[in-house]
Amino acid sequence: SLCEIFATAEGCSDGERNLLPVLQTRETITENIPFYIEGATTKDIDISSLYNNDSPTATDRTLEIGYTDNPALDVFRALRAVQMPQHDNAPCYAAALYSNIVMISIFDQLSETSNDTLLHNFDRERAQALADEAASKLESLQLENGSWSWFKGMEGSPYITLAVAEHLHRLKNYQLSIINYQLSMVNEMLSKAMSYLDKYMQEDYEKRKEHKWSLTPNEFDMRYMAICEVTENEMLKTYVSQLAKQQKNMTIFGKAKGALILQRFGKTKDARKFTESVKHYLVFKPGFGRYFATDIAYYSWQDYRLPTHLAAMRCLTNVDKEKNAKLLPDMQMWLLRQ
Repeated sequence: SLCEIFATAEGCSDGERNLLPVLQTRETITENIPFYIEGATTKDIDISSLYNNDSPTATDRTLEIGYTDNPALDVFRALRAVQMPQHDNAPCYAAALYSNIVMISIFDQLSETSNDTLLHNFDRERAQALADEAASKLESLQLENGSWSWFKGMEGSPYITLAVAEHLHRLKNYQLSIINYQLSMVNEMLSKAMSYLDKYMQEDYEKRKEHKWSLTPNEFDMRYMAICEVTENEMLKTYVSQLAKQQKNMTIFGKAKGALILQRFGKTKDARKFTESVKHYLVFKPGFGRYFATDIAYYSWQDYRLPTHLAAMRCLTNVDKEKNAKLLPDMQMWLLRQ
């Protein structure tokens, strides 16, 4: 609609004319009720909560029942949402590169043994092309000093750079279907990014010492320590030493990351203490799995508690794996429900 505003006074007048969008009061909503069947049995599913609790305003209803005996297919289905970058920036291209490579890897592993239509309809060549495009875009957005900014034209950000570097580190170290020239691009971008982060972290450490600020590593520091190539210098020794003393004052994400770092730097005993503390906060609910129901399992509007949950799963997988093996299937169940 068109909105016109006029103002008049003695001897003069002024006005503006602007278009105002008129939005519909209706929105398409997708609701899900996950269910799990263990063994040969029957299961009743209560669907009374669907359609906004059977609201009369919920029209054009459809119902679809899906079932898979392989949870990897649920991961495959979820990754389709980030195949294409939502914005023209480094984090989105990093996510698109990672998701397409992971989807190709899942397809290569399951396509010969699964008859699922989701895999049969997957366009591997398109995913490969999307991965190539994302890698090229990401490479073009990397600044000369190795950093990335949020959007093109902004200054390089250590926070954005670390987020991208974590994606690239996984691509480099996980056993994925990544072809040689893509891996070469990933290695080169990651090397430049880590050089930038090494310098940033060292400067920050010197500033903390100069001003006599706390030398306890924060969660940004720990995320860096988990992927850095450097393993021995004064900064890292100080942070690792301080980290081992801070278990009581940390979030669950921090405890899980801390356990992995302590394990990496040879402090196995402390890593096990951190891991036991993480496990202490797990709760179990039949049909929901094993998860964290506490305020120190931080969450945000965009990713809920998923980073905390995944960090805990990586922790339990790498520290005392055999001892923690029975917990992981229940944690996977909760993750698949999200």
